[in-house]
Amino acid sequence: MMNKTLAGFILAAGYGKRMGRYTLNIPKPLLSVDGVPLLHYQFFHLYRCDVENVWINAHYRYDRILEYLRIHRLGDFFRIHFIHEPELLGTAGALRNVFSGLSGFDGIMLLNSDVILFPDDGKLPGNFSTQDWEKIHSSGLLYLRPRTPADSAERAWEFCPNSPKVCILPGGKFIYTGYSILGREILKLVPSSPEKELGPLWETLNPGNQNSQKMGMYGTLFQGNYTSVGNATEYDLYKNQNLIPDFLRKDWESFIQRISPTGSGKATFFNDPWDNRKIE
Repeated sequence: MMNKTLAGFILAAGYGKRMGRYTLNIPKPLLSVDGVPLLHYQFFHLYRCDVENVWINAHYRYDRILEYLRIHRLGDFFRIHFIHEPELLGTAGALRNVFSGLSGFDGIMLLNSDVILFPDDGKLPGNFSTQDWEKIHSSGLLYLRPRTPADSAERAWEFCPNSPKVCILPGGKFIYTGYSILGREILKLVPSSPEKELGPLWETLNPGNQNSQKMGMYGTLFQGNYTSVGNATEYDLYKNQNLIPDFLRKDWESFIQRISPTGSGKATFFNDPWDNRKIE
């Protein structure tokens, strides 16, 4: 096992259009599942992974997300870097916006705000092997799940023959979960890319592409409890369900209590040079 440092990045800037009426007045990351905001689940995952430095971007109703960060006692666990995007930058644009602040980290844990995931304990970064970290440092690690008929519009992935890397392949049997760890070598490519999203970068790195830079991304199947609430249909299905696994229930309840606004303490914010909104 190697002692490595990861930063976290919660992607929270989108409009949440696939949520329909649910996001008319509230950003998707603050929609509740079993009575608590989706952001609680993202921060709990980062807490389990011992990630202390967390970036979070916001655009649509950023004031509501900023309010959430202010009133919850997240500073007990995290150093929070809040980024207001006056214009929606997309995932690649958001990473480009904070690139200079990531130089001291071995990688960045990238989380979509509409997934709820509880990896098995043995699959947390603290249990990664030397070989795992070498893979991450040289490129990155995408967490995939089996593709279903409902995922027909999603980019399809497949494991490359005789390789632990993954390829973008029409008809592939897997899709991206919304959870990845990007290493330094991949992050170095982001500032030079004019794209807003990471899709074109994945295409460039695709080992199955003749014009690929041959770096590629490593992939692994997500192992643990995973739930997507990325559209109104999924949200209707899960919004009232308790999704916490039994083995994590005590840790979850303790975490929720400690970040509760009813307790003492406030979140700590770090105003970075690229943060265009001053946080009082």
